[in-house]
Amino acid sequence: MDNCCYKGYNKTFNLKGAKRELRRYQKKGAKGSTRVLIDFFATKDLHNKSLLDIGGGIGVIQLELLKKGLHKVSSVDASQHYLDISKQEAIQQGMADKVDYQYLNFVEAAKNLGTFEIVTLDKVVCCYDDYNALIDNVIAKSNTYIALSAPRDGFIPSILSKTLNFVLNLFGNPYQSYIHSLKAIESQITDAGFELKEKKSSFPWFVYLYEKK
Repeated sequence: MDNCCYKGYNKTFNLKGAKRELRRYQKKGAKGSTRVLIDFFATKDLHNKSLLDIGGGIGVIQLELLKKGLHKVSSVDASQHYLDISKQEAIQQGMADKVDYQYLNFVEAAKNLGTFEIVTLDKVVCCYDDYNALIDNVIAKSNTYIALSAPRDGFIPSILSKTLNFVLNLFGNPYQSYIHSLKAIESQITDAGFELKEKKSSFPWFVYLYEKK
């Protein structure tokens, strides 16, 4: 899928980075915002539940929730490298038969996806310039839960993001990071009929769990 690559996803989220994240996960398990997001579901019955994991990376959320009884997963990622490593680890853990792997840009292909009880997007909001389109499609795909992490907003995070983008562009990488209004994202989700159940900090991220009313 060529249009996954035009923003530099494969260049930024490359094979070296995917292997490094996998080694860290194998040694220390889930960490940071990913751990917080997984823990949101620690006491919930996941049997017969389905998960759409957007920007699933090496598959940590998928694997950990499958261990807790999750029925099936659709893993969507715009980095082929991370998707390949995710599949390899799922095979290693004997769970690949429960995961559908899709190399695509979620917003561009959301209409072709079904609905799921759970939709997760960890460290994904900052990868999309049009967060409204992203969140609208996330809302449309969730029957019950939305769990996401997003970076802090404000002046300093915006400056840091712009500096990162400048450096990447200097080295010919078209990838861009974005800092969006957290208040606007929260309002967009709650206005669509979801209730904020939990919000936790895992610096520099805020991690949210929403449940459909």
